[in-house]
Amino acid sequence: MPAHGSRQANSSNAPPNTPHPQPPKRSSSTGLDYCSKNLAALQQLLDEYRQEYNNRRHQSLDGQTPQQRYDARPKATPATGPHRPSGVTTRPVSATGVIAFSGCSIVLGRTWAGHAATVYWQGDRVTVMVDDMVARQLTLDRSVRYQRLTNQKLSGKS
Repeated sequence: MPAHGSRQANSSNAPPNTPHPQPPKRSSSTGLDYCSKNLAALQQLLDEYRQEYNNRRHQSLDGQTPQQRYDARPKATPATGPHRPSGVTTRPVSATGVIAFSGCSIVLGRTWAGHAATVYWQGDRVTVMVDDMVARQLTLDRSVRYQRLTNQKLSGKS
């Protein structure tokens, strides 16, 4: 009988103190051999299935095989055109809430004054983060130096 305050685990319907049957022990090398043989056999079956599936005609493909459809499609190629530089840098935010970057003054707002801003860019696309918040995302307008918060033009007449 167990001592006061202790419990004996009995997860089966076997009488108490009956030893549970243990699976046969295998040496680690035998276990690895067993797994590697089964994995090799499984890979062989998968390779055979893929070969058969991709080279038989399918009604849904108008009688073509998946391999024929794949071969007929244009393959992806690397993007061409000018290389767009990218990178990351840190800039201080001025007392007026502006950072200087790539010849431009980017307005973030006075909320961010005195913080350090991390600038991520690719070409003219820019994301400015302060701590873990996105303070601003924009595409630089190279026709102006001062990158306003809004694109709205202020005018006295409407």
